Amino acid sequence: MKEPSPTPITAQALPEKSLQQKTLHGLGWSTFASLANSVMVLAYTAVITRLVAPEAFGVVTASGVILRFGGYFSDMGLGKALIQKAELTTSDIRAAFTGALALGLSFSALIFFLAPQLAPLVLADPMLVPILRLQSLSFIIGALNTVPTCLLKRQMNFAQIAKTDIIGFILAYGVVGISLAYLGYGIYGVAVAGMLSILASAVINYWLVRHTLRPIFEKEAFKPMLGYGSKVSFISFLEFLASNVDVLVIGRRLGAAMLGFYSRAQMLVQLPIYNLTQAMSKVLFPAMSSIQHDLPRLRRIYITSTVLLAAIIVPLGVGISVAAQEAIITVIGPKFAPAIPILAILAIMTPFRLLTYYSGIVCDSTGHLTVKIKTESVFLIINALAMWLVSKPYGVVGICYAFLISEILRFIVYLFILRRFLSFSFKDFLPGFVAVMAMAGFVGISIAGVRFVLAPWLLQYPLLALLAEALGGGIGLALGVLGPWSRVLRKEMYERFLAKSRFGNQKLVVLFVNL
Repeated sequence: MKEPSPTPITAQALPEKSLQQKTLHGLGWSTFASLANSVMVLAYTAVITRLVAPEAFGVVTASGVILRFGGYFSDMGLGKALIQKAELTTSDIRAAFTGALALGLSFSALIFFLAPQLAPLVLADPMLVPILRLQSLSFIIGALNTVPTCLLKRQMNFAQIAKTDIIGFILAYGVVGISLAYLGYGIYGVAVAGMLSILASAVINYWLVRHTLRPIFEKEAFKPMLGYGSKVSFISFLEFLASNVDVLVIGRRLGAAMLGFYSRAQMLVQLPIYNLTQAMSKVLFPAMSSIQHDLPRLRRIYITSTVLLAAIIVPLGVGISVAAQEAIITVIGPKFAPAIPILAILAIMTPFRLLTYYSGIVCDSTGHLTVKIKTESVFLIINALAMWLVSKPYGVVGICYAFLISEILRFIVYLFILRRFLSFSFKDFLPGFVAVMAMAGFVGISIAGVRFVLAPWLLQYPLLALLAEALGGGIGLALGVLGPWSRVLRKEMYERFLAKSRFGNQKLVVLFVNL
């Protein structure tokens, strides 16, 4: 007989106000962690790119592709199953820990011994094999981190997760990674830092949760976890292939140096946009799972969150795209100048990709997994064929444009899928999307205007130019938000974030909403 889990781990049905409070609190901490992470990664990147050659980042990126390939099966979705399951027992926790550890050990051994055969499939570089073997240990470390982290997420304790991530980054990347690179270890310093960051999180999170470490080998204990988890794992694997086919094609067709340029541009656009979206998804998946049978609430949260997320990441993406030259030269240096057109395109593509990712969270939390598997499979084939065909005649820029078109189509397809499940109308999105497009337009025009005025000094003073462009983009964003076309968006911001705060009754806030 299954043993009931402790009260803090067992799911509780929260009323709407309590759920909203916990969600907003979690969003606040996750957003803070993402912003802190972005600043720390920028600082780390500014130092490490001056100590390590571009080819090294290409090798580490290629290693990451293979590791993520195995990572989507190394826990078989057991972590997400812990979060999504309505009623959790101690047997479920033991099954998740036992399964994750067994799979982590297996995949670590598999990658270690098959590294010479796997490496040439991604990148023809002799350094990839030893780096891949070293980083194969991350499967074991990640397995130890799966259960404690997911239990904290289930409890919506995102404050502690944020603190742990920050501490882990500082110790692993800021102290160990940079020290090793400075001492001449180069690529090994970059590889070791990533593993140490996960290890620090695993140790701290387990110390907080203290879940049982007793293994379990009864077949019945694994069935409820693997039934959901295996589908989620397969979907994540398809999403991984679809989102990394660009890396695979560039590595195979264009070489390590070009892959290094691409990975650094991808990193710059992911810092502010991807991290922010991840902050929201970490909170919204457990929140949506807890109300998966309440369709009116779920529909309302999806529409509101999609518009608010788009209002942040679409103008930000446009701004990065217009300021791509100054961003590349200032942050990672002139030797990465070939990454400028790459960043300009990826900055437009990434918001569509992440809005689609958010739509997929709704499918995960409600258990609509079959349609998601079919959709991801189709777009995987489309992406692979398109990028392979354009890679030689048009190079990495052609691959970026193919990625952009594919992600726009995928976003539209998911809107139609969720329209069927949640029964919303596209008119529900129209006022919000009009406001988002206006905001993005003002940001882009403002930054372009600053670039035009500062054109003679862009290359001579890139940092000052970037700061001036950021200021211009901020002014453009304010104009977009305050215009009459954004009244619906301002009302939504007020109701979600300001109405219950200590500023909620001030006349200035009401004036802001009714402009």
